[in-house]
Amino acid sequence: MISFITSVYEGEKYLDRFLLSMTHVEDIEKSEVVLIVNKTKTYKKDLDIIKKYINKLKLNVLLSEPEPIYLSWNKGIKEAKNNLIANANLDDVIYPNYIKVMTKLVEKYKKTSLFCGWDHLLTKEDVLFNSSIDIKSSHKSTYNRSFLEGKVGFINLQDCLQRCYLGCHPVWKKQLHEKYGYFSNDFGTSGDYEFWTRCISNGERAYCTSEIIGGYFFNPSGLSTTENALRESAFHDLKIRHKYKI
Repeated sequence: MISFITSVYEGEKYLDRFLLSMTHVEDIEKSEVVLIVNKTKTYKKDLDIIKKYINKLKLNVLLSEPEPIYLSWNKGIKEAKNNLIANANLDDVIYPNYIKVMTKLVEKYKKTSLFCGWDHLLTKEDVLFNSSIDIKSSHKSTYNRSFLEGKVGFINLQDCLQRCYLGCHPVWKKQLHEKYGYFSNDFGTSGDYEFWTRCISNGERAYCTSEIIGGYFFNPSGLSTTENALRESAFHDLKIRHKYKI
């Protein structure tokens, strides 16, 4: 089914919660989780956590020297055994319905190569660590969540130049990398946005459903959410829009 690509960089704080939440994803036994473990000072602690899930998840563990996240993703994609790829960050949540929703879209829209859905915006860390989080509770206001809403339907280049509609948890066909290369490290934390735009500008189709498939944690100390990172991301987004403008 799907190969989930996850970069692990000093992941001790979130790794156990992340792997536990992945065991709750329906049909996860038919998919794999590719973990690219960066060999930082604490990487052996990461490996100890991963060992707990060897018999609970289909894991493919790769070791890497410390590197930017998109270079880790590229390594994981090359080693992925499935034809469908998804990224899964340690401080986000993949909801239990994810695989069923996304594979249904792939089957329905056979000529489409990129797929996405909507996410909840999680602003409180205690919600993130709630191991009972599931799709049923996600539709309630129990946790005071807001939505990261995208459009519904096909996403064209004009849409893509307005914002990154592919969101936090897209699925894409591995063959895209054979056609258009891999993620670039030249666009800061907007490397995924650049790749989606690259594909769509070359005629690939993207589709977004309004079904809620995950939770995005707005981590105030995350790689892409500090004040400096947000400024840098805005700069790179402008570069991307200029590069692919119609």
